[in-house]
Amino acid sequence: MIYRSWDAKKGLQYQCPHKAGRAICPLTDGCTIKMAWIRPVKDYRRFGYHINRGSQEWQALYHKRVAVERCNSRLKEMRRLSKHQFRGFERISVQATLAVLAMMAVALAKAKQGQLEEVRVCTRKVG
Repeated sequence: MIYRSWDAKKGLQYQCPHKAGRAICPLTDGCTIKMAWIRPVKDYRRFGYHINRGSQEWQALYHKRVAVERCNSRLKEMRRLSKHQFRGFERISVQATLAVLAMMAVALAKAKQGQLEEVRVCTRKVG
């Protein structure tokens, strides 16, 4: 099924790919589904919860994503998480946790010294 649109009352609208002209389906003779409406439930991952771009909810979620990606980038570049030499989830998890703790400790120390503009520059390159 191909996603078509979203309606606040009806939910998400999906259309048969053959009816949309995007695919050739061998089951078109017996298929009765042309379009389907699916109401999303609270588990938004199940149905691809649609948030209108530009809405306040979308802006809030996007700002959180930008902040997380910034931290991930710093951890990968400065704390060697992109080129780790550990195997196994538990070892990598320990390494990532230590890297995050080190980054937060440096940020806390700078905040306590009153260097609030330097809090985001809380990493140094690890060789």
